[in-house]
Order: sequence, then structure tokens, then C-alpha cells
Amino acid sequence: MSQEVREQKYDALVIIMRGGALAGTQMAFLTGLPYYFLNYNRSLNIPVWFHEPQKSERILLIEDFAGSGRTVIIANNS
Repeated sequence: MSQEVREQKYDALVIIMRGGALAGTQMAFLTGLPYYFLNYNRSLNIPVWFHEPQKSERILLIEDFAGSGRTVIIANNS
């Protein structure tokens, strides 16, 4: 899968913390892409960035499980 990610020409990875931590760090290692961490604070209903990516970057969100999809939707819009 890492080869497919490289072929898609992403600029960076956004790793959604907790669920995406293992898969995201492995993908960052395998692709050599820069990565950013995002934690979703459920009690405040806000994303909390650790070194937010530039808006112009083409990013791939990484999460290992999407229940309702709420976290991924909020991460994509932030």
C-alpha cells in the first residue's frame, strides 16, 4: 500500500491519534512523507493539531477505524 500512496503524490500524512498511530507511523516510515498528528477532543468537539500542515498540502488522513466517521469528517474540514 505504501507504493500506492507514493504514486498518488501526497505531500504529507495526517495521523489521527489513538487509532491511526500505529498505521500512520508505519506509513510515514515506508513512504518517507512528512507527517502531522491530530487529536480529536471529543468533550470539546474540536481537533487539536500538533504542528498543523499547510493548507496547500495534499494530505492523506490515516485512521484505523471509522465508526460514524465523525472524527475523519472533522479532521478533513479543519
